[in-house]
Amino acid sequence: MAEKPCNSHQFSAPPNKVNVANDSLKKSVDSLASKEKKQKDGIKTSVKYTSEDSIIFDAEKQTMKLFGNSKIDYGEMSLKAEQIDINWLNNNVEAHGVADSAGNLKGTPIFKEKEDQYQTKRIAYNFKTKKGIISEVVTKQGDGYIHGEKVKKNEENELFANHSKYTTCNLADPHYYIASSKIKMIPEKKVLSGPFHFVINKVPLPVGFLFGLFPIPKNRASGIIVPTYGESQTQGFFLQQGGFYWAASPYLGMRFLGDIYSLGGSGARQITEYRKRYAFEGNLNFSYRWVVIQNTLDQSKNINQHAFWVNWRHSTLSKKLGRLSANVDAGTANYNQINIQNTSPNVVLTPAFQSNVQYSQSFRNSPISFGVALRQNQNTTGVKTFTLPDLNFAMNRVMPFQKIQGKNTEAIRKLNFSYNMNMQNVITNDPAVVGQKSLGKDSILLPNGTYQTKRNYNFSEDADYLLNSKNFNNGIRHSIPISTSIKVMKYFSLNPTMSYDEFWYSKYYDYGIDTANGKQIVKRDTVQGFARANQYSMGTSLTTRIYGTFFLRMGRLEAIRHTLIPNISYSYRPDFSESQFGYFESLTVNGQKQVLNKYQGLGLGSPSPGKSSLLGFSINNTFEMKVKQNKDSSDAKKKFKKVSLIDNLSMTGNYNLAADSFNLSNIAIAARTKLFGLFDIAYNATVDPYVRTNVTGTLANSLVSKRVNQLQWDKGKGLGNIVNSNLAFGFALSSQSFKKTNKPDAKERSSGIQPMSVQEQLLQDIRNNPNKYLDFTIPWSFNMSYNLNYAQLYVPSNAPDLYTHSITYNGDLSLSSKWKIQFNSGYNLTQKLITYTRFGITRDLHCWVMSLNWIPPLPGAVNTGQYNFQLNVKSSVLQDLKLTRNRFWVDQ
Repeated sequence: MAEKPCNSHQFSAPPNKVNVANDSLKKSVDSLASKEKKQKDGIKTSVKYTSEDSIIFDAEKQTMKLFGNSKIDYGEMSLKAEQIDINWLNNNVEAHGVADSAGNLKGTPIFKEKEDQYQTKRIAYNFKTKKGIISEVVTKQGDGYIHGEKVKKNEENELFANHSKYTTCNLADPHYYIASSKIKMIPEKKVLSGPFHFVINKVPLPVGFLFGLFPIPKNRASGIIVPTYGESQTQGFFLQQGGFYWAASPYLGMRFLGDIYSLGGSGARQITEYRKRYAFEGNLNFSYRWVVIQNTLDQSKNINQHAFWVNWRHSTLSKKLGRLSANVDAGTANYNQINIQNTSPNVVLTPAFQSNVQYSQSFRNSPISFGVALRQNQNTTGVKTFTLPDLNFAMNRVMPFQKIQGKNTEAIRKLNFSYNMNMQNVITNDPAVVGQKSLGKDSILLPNGTYQTKRNYNFSEDADYLLNSKNFNNGIRHSIPISTSIKVMKYFSLNPTMSYDEFWYSKYYDYGIDTANGKQIVKRDTVQGFARANQYSMGTSLTTRIYGTFFLRMGRLEAIRHTLIPNISYSYRPDFSESQFGYFESLTVNGQKQVLNKYQGLGLGSPSPGKSSLLGFSINNTFEMKVKQNKDSSDAKKKFKKVSLIDNLSMTGNYNLAADSFNLSNIAIAARTKLFGLFDIAYNATVDPYVRTNVTGTLANSLVSKRVNQLQWDKGKGLGNIVNSNLAFGFALSSQSFKKTNKPDAKERSSGIQPMSVQEQLLQDIRNNPNKYLDFTIPWSFNMSYNLNYAQLYVPSNAPDLYTHSITYNGDLSLSSKWKIQFNSGYNLTQKLITYTRFGITRDLHCWVMSLNWIPPLPGAVNTGQYNFQLNVKSSVLQDLKLTRNRFWVDQ
C-alpha cells in the first residue's frame, strides 16, 4: 500500500520517514505527530499521539498501533501505556502493558480524565461514547483508593466495579481495606457498596454490613471520630474525644466530641474551624467538664466539680480591610486542673490567662492608624479584669522640618514627634482596686502600707459587680514623645528626648480616716466628675561604638574582634506627689504617713511620685572570632567566616542626683553566649552596691540586715553584694545536629505533591507547628535545660541564702523506622522531686498511627496518673512526608 492521506478521516501527511511493508504503514517516530478527524458523529477535537519505538498505521482498516512508551492526548483525556491500539472506524482505543524478558509487565496503562487518574492492567475506551472497560484498576478518589478486578466506566465518569477493595492506604497491596463484591463510584461525591467486610493485613474480619456509603468530596467529608481509650487515677477508665465531624462547607468544619468516665463525670467539646484563602482563618473551641472527686471513705461525700473553657484564635490574611485578630483563653479557674486531657505542664500550671480581640487599620501613604480591642485577664484565684473597649488612635513618627537646608540645621531636620491617644474602660473585681469586701466596698486596710487580701469570690456576686456601670474605670491618655539626633565630634551620637502624658478620667478618689476593729483604716470615697492630670520628663543620651581587633593567626583562627558600645544618659522628672500638683493626698494612719494617689487603679496610669534626676550608664560588649573556611566549603568566594564568642556582656545602672541618700541604683549584669552552635548559656544578676549591717528587728528580737549609705567599693569589698542571679544552660541535640546538610522542611519535602485545599492547610500547620509532629526520619533528639536561681535573704540576717535549681528534659528515640519513644520530665534538685513526667510510644503503620501515652502518678502533682491509647488513620500528606502527629502536643 502506498502512503497517502486518509481522506475519510482527514489526516495530514505524516512528516516522518516511512517504510512500506506488507499491507501496513510503518513509521519510526522521533517527534510529536498529530492527526485530526473532523466528523459530525465521531471525534471532534485533535488527537495527539507519540511513541518512542514505532507507529504502524493500516490505512485500509483504519487502525493504528503505537509501540514503546506510547501516549495519547484527546481533549481532557490522556492515556499512557507500553502499547496502544486505535481503531478510527469505531473510535475505540485499547492499551496494555508488555511482558519483559523476566515475564514482568511493564508500561501498564495510566488513564487520566480531568482530575481523575486510573492505573490499570488493561483498558478499552471509546472516544465517542466515553465508555470503557478497565481490568485490574487502581484509582484515587479523595483520600481513598479503589482496587477493582474489572471495572466499567460510563459517560458520566461513574465506575462500576466487581470484586473490589476500598482503602485509604496508598500501597499496591494495602494494609487494610473494605472488600465488596460490587462497588459504584460517583466522582467527587460518594462510593456506594454492596455487602462488605473488613480485611486487615490480609486477614478477613467478621465485621461488615449489608451496604455502605463512603463520602469522597473533593475537600473534606463528614464522619465519625473514634474516641481515645485510657485510664485516669482519679476518674477511672474513660473514652474521650469521640464524636462526629461535620463538614458544613468548604470553608467551615465542626467537631462535636464527648468524654465519659467510669468513676463518674463526663465532658463535651465543640470545635469550629474555618478558613477562607487569602482572607481569614481561625478556630473556636468550647469545652465543658463535669468531674466527680471520689471520697474513698464515704461515697455520699463525693464532690462534683463543673468547669468550662472558651478558646478562640482568629487571624486576618489580607490587609485590604484592616486586620482582625483574636486570642481568647477564658473560663472557670479550676478548668485546667480537672481537665485530664491537658498533658502539657505549661497549661496545667499556668496561674494566669489573657484574652484579646483587636481590630487595627492603617491608612496608605499616611502616618495615621487606629485600633480597637477587647481584653480580659484572669488568674486561678478568681481575679478578673476586663477592658471593654480599648481604643487607640496613633500618628506615627513624623519629621516636619527634614527639608530645611543649611549649616548647623541637623538637630532641626531630625526633629521628630508622634502622638498616641489611648481610651480604656476597665472593669475588675481585684480587691486591690475595688476594696476589701469584709471592710466595706470602698475600704482599704493599709497597715505598714500593704494590702491584705481576704475576699472570698462568688461568681454571681462578681458578675453583678462587673455588670454595674458605677464600677467602670474609664479614661483617656494622650502621649507625645519628641526626639532628635545630633552627631558630635563625628563619632558620637547625641539623642535629646522629651515626653508629655496627659490623663483624663471620669472620676477620682478622695481619702479619709475611719476606724474598724480598733484600727485606723483609710476610707476611700469615689467622686464622679471629670478629672485631669499630666506628667512630663526630658533627657538625653550620648553613645558611640568602639571596635578593637586582635590578630592572632593561629591555625584556622585569624583574629578576635571586640565591639564596645558605651552609653551615658540623663533624664529628669519632677515629683508629682508634691502638693502643688494636687494629684496625691497625705494621711497619717496608725502613726505612719501614707501618700495616696487620687487616680490609683483607674486603668491608664497616673503621675508618678518621687523626683528623679537620673544619670544613667550602660556598657555593652560583643566578642567575635574570625576563622578560615573549610576547604570543602560550598562558598569558595568567602575565605573567612565570623563565629560569635560572646553575644552580649553588659552592665547597666543609674545615679539619682535628686535623692538625699542611696543615690546609686542596683547594678544589672547580663551575659549570653552560644557554644559550638548547640549550647545556650545565659547569666543575669542584680548587684547591690551598698554596705549592709545587722540591727535588732521586731520579730522575736531577730537580727535584720539593713542598708547603710556607704558603697561597698569604698571599703575595698568589690562591686557589691549579689541580691539575686540566674544561670540558664540549655542545649538541643539530634542526629541531624552532626550532619553537614540539614533535612529539608515540610515545604521542600512536599514540592512534588499537588495538594488540595485541606492538604494545603495541613502543610501550613506542619510549617507553623513543627513540634506538633513526629519525624521518623530523625533517629533521635534530646533537649535539656538547667536553671539555677539564687536570692540573698536579709530578714532575718542569719537566714540561709536561697538556692533553687532544676533540670527539665525531653526527647524522642526511634527504635526502628516505625517505632518511636517520647519522653518529657525533669528533676527539682532543691526539693529532690521528679517534676511533671510523660512517656509515650508511637507505631507508624504507614496509613495508620498507633500511640500509647502514660503520665505516671506523682506525689502532690495535679492531674497525674493516667494513660490513653489511640489508633488513627494518617493523612496521605503525612505519609509522603514521613511525619505523624505528636500526641504529646495539646491544642487549647
